[in-house]
Amino acid sequence: MHPAGLLLLASLILGGCATVRQLAQVKRPDLRLQQVRVTGLGFDAVDLDFAIEVDNTNPLAIDLAGLDYDLAFDGHSLLQGRQNQPLQVAANSQSVVHLPLTVQYADLFAAVKSLADNDSTAYQLQCGLAFDLPVLGATRIPFSHQGSLPTLHKPRIGLSGLQVDGLSLTGAKLGLDISLDNPNPFDLILRALDYDLNIDGRSWAQGTTPEAITLPARDKGVIRLPIQLNLLQLGKGGRDLLQNRKPLNYHLSGRLELGSSLPLLPNASLPLDRSGQLDWGD
Repeated sequence: MHPAGLLLLASLILGGCATVRQLAQVKRPDLRLQQVRVTGLGFDAVDLDFAIEVDNTNPLAIDLAGLDYDLAFDGHSLLQGRQNQPLQVAANSQSVVHLPLTVQYADLFAAVKSLADNDSTAYQLQCGLAFDLPVLGATRIPFSHQGSLPTLHKPRIGLSGLQVDGLSLTGAKLGLDISLDNPNPFDLILRALDYDLNIDGRSWAQGTTPEAITLPARDKGVIRLPIQLNLLQLGKGGRDLLQNRKPLNYHLSGRLELGSSLPLLPNASLPLDRSGQLDWGD
């Protein structure tokens, strides 16, 4: 054989031996949590992103086929599933796998009723990353993490009374007291309240609160909405309601535009829809 051919054959044999040695030394990658970020926060849900770093110490690239997860609170599994995330991690390098999850507070509080009044709650994440490894084949590597997340609570709204501030033959000036309760450990700012008040099926008032109101953490407050009634338009039934002072059947609808002292919650919008009986104030 020509010397050049012998040299080529020797290099192929040596190269093949090196590859065999590399395959024989294949190891499972190491996993660690890089960070957990709150990517979205509201009164209905919190969005989380779990960033898991994959450290491939092998001299060969490895492939991630997918992952499974189980997110539990106080021992109650809330979110389970699988995600297909094809990813190749180069030899002797690191890559990050992202697991985005959304926790609905209504589902959380229904599953674990004891958490309904808590400001935060602990969670346990169990997941497995499935790799297609040389020689080893399909390999699932478990990963776990424990942490806590904030739990937000919608402000409580109620109608505390209706006052007569002035009365004439043709009209009436009323004041509707709306109570607000902030159960959260941070301040809320009521920027606007758009409202539509119906009494016994008739529209009595529509409008928007004129100025922002700050509601401190774990505090209560009252807003008075001015109502101007045209008794001629309401007719005898409306005048009788004012004179008899019996409880009124009401329906209050609208929307709350809120801010907060939390950087992650600069703005929020909540629908308002309440019905019941309203008593007259003194």
